[in-house]
Amino acid sequence: MHAKLQLWSPSYVLETSSNLRSCQCVEIVSLTNDRSLFQWHNGWLTKFFTTNTIKI
Repeated sequence: MHAKLQLWSPSYVLETSSNLRSCQCVEIVSLTNDRSLFQWHNGWLTKFFTTNTIKI
């Protein structure tokens, strides 16, 4: 299992548990309009992709 995450500016966050259906489990979805949650996810994602860029 792994989560899917989408950020929509200015403050929408979609968090899902996609791929659970392969093990016949219930899907979980959360759509939140929360600026602080958006900023938190945006912060760690920006840091992750900045740090882990592929150099060609």
